[in-house]
Amino acid sequence: ACSNSGCSSFPMAWALRRVHSSPLLRSVCRPRKVRVSFVSDVEGCYEYLCRYASISKALALVPGARSARGSLRLRDDAETGCENHFVFGGDAVDHGGGDLRVLDALVALKRQAPSRVHLLLGNRDVNKMRLTSELSPEAVRRTPPEGVRAPGFLGSRVQYMDFLRSISGFKPGAHDPLSFVPMQWRDEDSACARADSRVNRLKWILKFTMGAPRAFEGRRRELRALGLRSSDEDVVDSYLAALQAGGAAWEYFKHASLTALIGDTLFVHGALASAECLGAFSPDASAASHPLDVADWCQRANAWVGREIDAWQREPFKERLHAGSLIRYAAAGGCSSSVVYADWLNPATRRPDEPFRIDATVCDFLRRGGVRRVICGHQPYGDAPLVLRAAAGVESSASAGNGNAADSSELTVVVGDTMYSDVGSADQRGCAVSEVCVEMEQQPGDTVGASTCHVFGTLSTGQEHGCVVEEDDLIGRAFEEGVCASRLRGGGGYVCLRRD
Repeated sequence: ACSNSGCSSFPMAWALRRVHSSPLLRSVCRPRKVRVSFVSDVEGCYEYLCRYASISKALALVPGARSARGSLRLRDDAETGCENHFVFGGDAVDHGGGDLRVLDALVALKRQAPSRVHLLLGNRDVNKMRLTSELSPEAVRRTPPEGVRAPGFLGSRVQYMDFLRSISGFKPGAHDPLSFVPMQWRDEDSACARADSRVNRLKWILKFTMGAPRAFEGRRRELRALGLRSSDEDVVDSYLAALQAGGAAWEYFKHASLTALIGDTLFVHGALASAECLGAFSPDASAASHPLDVADWCQRANAWVGREIDAWQREPFKERLHAGSLIRYAAAGGCSSSVVYADWLNPATRRPDEPFRIDATVCDFLRRGGVRRVICGHQPYGDAPLVLRAAAGVESSASAGNGNAADSSELTVVVGDTMYSDVGSADQRGCAVSEVCVEMEQQPGDTVGASTCHVFGTLSTGQEHGCVVEEDDLIGRAFEEGVCASRLRGGGGYVCLRRD
């Protein structure tokens, strides 16, 4: 981040999935300010999306449409005095029992304002592309491959055969002479063979390979809420229908991108954790081949994603777990250069005793492209967005802590994922809801000048918080109590998020 006095104007770069270039300013009659609102990791919680829209500076709820599909709209420019934009940071589905409504609402919003709404791909979105091949009639006749890695937070993966044994009550003896024989070679009347079905295969995939143990029953509840049939088979059919042409997930993929670059702010789902993330696409290219500027990198990334999605939509039953595929790129452990499944504070990328640093090559790359902040989701840290400040190649304030004011050499990272804000509540969020919002001053021509990042909302305690990152030197700094992320409203102190 940088102080307002240190900012200079630079071209407005846009990175869209189909590699379009759309200058922001076409008329001097437009508002003098651009506002970009961001939320991420809704994860199927439709009510949370509605609560977010109710506090958003750029979004609004369509009156009387809380339970209907397509219930969001961008606020009118005349209403807010700003040119309003919206970025969704990915992970639209899985936990909240509202996947279809969330997807439909986001896609409807994109269609209303295609140049102002950006839908990013998260790992939970991309992994659903696997279902068309893994639940195909041919695949269901085979034992699932073991090449799909489970998310790290699940621990060791439960194999499909073990899952079938657990739900069928089958317990082989210690000296079972057939224990080494694949299930498909055994007696088809066995307990495991009877338990093998599309339904149980989907339950296993969701719970043990996608980290979504509540998703199956959540879809059943949503079908009931929508007045649709909700048997086990109906749930499976619903997942597959969403992935067919015109389905909710299909349409989201058609309109989604990997990155969005708006003014001095880059949006991704995860993180640019190392220089490997800058490799030219396809993602298995060497890190040394990264493009010269951020806009070029975004265009290459989104063009590659577009090709991958087009290929999947042409041949949805083809398995795509190979290196270099989008599914592998967005999976846990699938690709070291991924900006989807990456974490700024992931201990796997550094020694336990090493302070958190943003890679010097990444910092230099971003600064040369005029980027002063990266806004993302993917990894929750608490009930408010996490703010980090770091200078290129030096220890970040998230570990070092200092009172120095932000300057033009600093990069600000804001992580907006607040899932698990209140694990004791039914939706694991409680009353917590926050927005990250960037406001940019327009200048003559296709340029923007000074920008500020606003973080505000409600904590799980019901307390309201809010700050302008660039106007408070303590925000993004680390102290004994944790990283200072925001300020409590009413002069009640600061919100600190602790890394435990």
